[in-house]
Amino acid sequence: MSGQPVQLILLGTPPSLAQRLQRQGWFGHVVAAPPPPGWAGLADPAAAASLPGPRCWLSNGVTPVQLGKHDLLLTTEAAPACAADCWVGIHWQDSPYAGEHGFLLAAGGSPTGLQRAQPVLDALSPAPGGWLHAGGHGAPAYLASLMQQLGSGMAGLASLMATTATTGFNPIWLGQQALLAQLAEQAGHYLAASEGEHYQPHLPLPPLFGLTPPNGAETDSPARKLACLLVWLHENASPPK
Repeated sequence: MSGQPVQLILLGTPPSLAQRLQRQGWFGHVVAAPPPPGWAGLADPAAAASLPGPRCWLSNGVTPVQLGKHDLLLTTEAAPACAADCWVGIHWQDSPYAGEHGFLLAAGGSPTGLQRAQPVLDALSPAPGGWLHAGGHGAPAYLASLMQQLGSGMAGLASLMATTATTGFNPIWLGQQALLAQLAEQAGHYLAASEGEHYQPHLPLPPLFGLTPPNGAETDSPARKLACLLVWLHENASPPK
């Protein structure tokens, strides 16, 4: 962050996040939770006002944060319409091995915000640059919601497998169609919210995201390409013969 010392502040994040940062040589402050060794504790977010800036907040989005002039917020919270360069959306997949090997990590925001956040994102990911620039500010929150909906839907389909001996596979097919319809509806909302987004990848993308669904554009972000694919799959689904 502009070559200046950064006051790193964790708010409502899992212990594995602090462990990963500490392993990469980062230390800072933890709000309203027992700090790990080498970290300092803060009673509440307002106590951070006494720290010299710039401050970099990592938040799970449950508690509002008052940002100072040069502060940066990395948050899992869905981005507001007024999100600016000081706001970077993030989504991480936690793992028992995250402290040692890093997180599967997606980030979204403006080019300036991502440039400022890159040192922290590099420290959290398996290797420098090993994170996905998913799209605009709202892309990580969309991916998190999508994974949650997909996980619960797949669990419901798995429960139907035990009934196939008596009911056949039709209930599973209908369940798949219902899940796809839900995912497509969610994708449609995201596409509408991110319409007009100008995406320029901050980092080289994995080859998978070089592919473009029939209803998408080559310049779409990974999050928009995934949303387009879900809408296309729903519109082109056909019943089994």
